[in-house]
Amino acid sequence: MTDDLPDKLFFKPADLAVLFDVKIKTVYSWCQTGQVDSIKIAGTLRIPRAAVIEAMKKDSDI
Repeated sequence: MTDDLPDKLFFKPADLAVLFDVKIKTVYSWCQTGQVDSIKIAGTLRIPRAAVIEAMKKDSDI
């Protein structure tokens, strides 16, 4: 499952949009509602690798 995940510590919302095949607005919504953990670094939204892996687990449970 995480074998295809790039080796990064933090991901951009656009990276998640590609991984989950959703619009970038959806990723921002997930971050705003707390469905995916995120942080702001220098004013830009980033998603930690652990949060991406957790989201992938949730997605596979559906």
